[in-house]
Amino acid sequence: MSFIEPIGVDTTTSLENELGSLSPDQRQEVSRYIKKLIRASMFKYHDSEALRVERVTLNEFGNRGVVSGTFLNSKESISNVKPISSNLTRVPIEGEDVACIKYDNDYFYTDIINRTNDVNSNIVGGGVKRQDFETQDVPQVDINKGSMVLEGRHGQSIHFDSNNNSPVIKIRAHKKNELGLVSEDLEDDDSSIYLTSDGLQGQRFNGNVIKGKNVFIKSGDIYIKGEKNRTNDGNVFIEGEEIFIHAKSGNTIKMGNPNGIFVPTIDTPKLVELFKNIISFVSNTIGAIGKATNPATLISAAKDINQAVNADLPSIVDIVENERYLNRRIQFETPDFEVPEGPAKRLLAAKKKAENLKKNVEKRIEQAETIVSKVERLQENPNIVVDIVAEELSDD
Repeated sequence: MSFIEPIGVDTTTSLENELGSLSPDQRQEVSRYIKKLIRASMFKYHDSEALRVERVTLNEFGNRGVVSGTFLNSKESISNVKPISSNLTRVPIEGEDVACIKYDNDYFYTDIINRTNDVNSNIVGGGVKRQDFETQDVPQVDINKGSMVLEGRHGQSIHFDSNNNSPVIKIRAHKKNELGLVSEDLEDDDSSIYLTSDGLQGQRFNGNVIKGKNVFIKSGDIYIKGEKNRTNDGNVFIEGEEIFIHAKSGNTIKMGNPNGIFVPTIDTPKLVELFKNIISFVSNTIGAIGKATNPATLISAAKDINQAVNADLPSIVDIVENERYLNRRIQFETPDFEVPEGPAKRLLAAKKKAENLKKNVEKRIEQAETIVSKVERLQENPNIVVDIVAEELSDD
């Protein structure tokens, strides 16, 4: 909140000589009084005061982000200090300082005071109990002239940058446990979305120099989903002069429900080759059979049949037996495909059962870890049992 800081003022100037009509004692008394008034009227006005955060309320409706703590100047303890904005909330940690102001008898905090210049934590208050926050070393993002950066505590950032005076937006999430400065790296960061207007100097994507207008999305897995509702059909549209889809692992592109049964598409060049060989074989064989009806050309017919068998038939057999007419690099789902009874169907059923079992085990492990965490918190501070009960009720 705002406060007044008195300022020591030099009041050594004597007024005795200017008050000649008064006695010496009266002049000294008037002089002392005027100096007292001057000293009392001189001060510095502070429109905010630092508040040491001691408690943070998280997901409680009506009090989300509200903190309590102690003012560093007045030493007054206070609760129900709200974030100044209802749309953009920066949640402080116990032990950090926030700038606090007062409006109409209500207290608000405007921002976290950058005591340590650390994106992960600006904790300076000793003896303050922190709940469910483990400090870690997190690097800061390199900045350029005119940059605007929004950095989270754990390695996530939104960087409004530029390239040759053209706008660039970099959105990233990357976990790196070390202090210092780090440059965003589209190829190396865990997950990134970049928007460029005129390329990006010094950066590459898939080994290629970044030029022109682009949107780059890179991560471990990428999901794009269109959902049908009252006003939309749930479609996903991809349009371009040319569209490239490249599957690196196994060189297989699958189209359809990931949990479905996929079958290969047709390799058109191989199928055309197969048809040509069949037509050639049938044509040559029919011609030879026509010759075989005449005893004079029987030997010639036999030679023609032998040539057709040796020239065309091996390729036909090879393409058919080895299924070379199938394109296994591009597969599509067959929703009406029924796996016949037998080992294959039993194997698929066992696989699905194992996947469901894995999901249940992972869920139980997550629940156990949550219970262990709450027990540890209770052991550290028995007074937070009310908070834990509130969390359980909110989860239900």
